[in-house]
Amino acid sequence: MHIGSDKIESIELARTLGVSRSLLRFWEEEFELTRPANGQLSPLEADEIYLIYNLIDTKGLSLSDAKSAFFVERKRLKMKHKAIDKLKDIRASLGKLRLELDEEMINIA
Repeated sequence: MHIGSDKIESIELARTLGVSRSLLRFWEEEFELTRPANGQLSPLEADEIYLIYNLIDTKGLSLSDAKSAFFVERKRLKMKHKAIDKLKDIRASLGKLRLELDEEMINIA
């Protein structure tokens, strides 16, 4: 899975998965995904496509069965990304706090 902070080009994801861009577009339509206007996928969008790939290619599910499984797993995936975003915010806040404490320590010394 992608789960990173950077966007990924849809063509790059297609190459990574070994599928065509037209197949990605088909999945976007069939699984009601948001289509990236500029070809850039967010980490969540990339992970949704990876999930579809995993259900169909790796697990060998039919399109119908993959859709059913996808809509259940998609909720978990969204919750995971929300948790990651919150943890990143906490990390950034802690980093700022550390800098402030370092500055105070310098001023005390």
